[in-house]
Amino acid sequence: MTEEINFNILCNLSTRVLGLPEGSLSFKNRSRKFQSARASVCYIALKEENIDRNIIADVLNRDRTITYH
Repeated sequence: MTEEINFNILCNLSTRVLGLPEGSLSFKNRSRKFQSARASVCYIALKEENIDRNIIADVLNRDRTITYH
C-alpha cells in the first residue's frame, strides 16, 4: 500500500470512531472536534507510520509550503 492509501485509511477510521462525517478532516472548518481529530491523525501518521508531511497536506487539502518574508 502507498502512504496516501494508508493515510486515507487512518482518516476514515478516525472519522468513524469519532462520529464525524466522512471526509470531514479535509474541511476548512476550525472547530475543536475537527482540529483535535486532524491533529491526532497527523501525529499518528507522522510518528507511527512515517508518512511524509506533503502527503498528509495533500490528503487534508492543506497548504504546507514555506514562505519567507
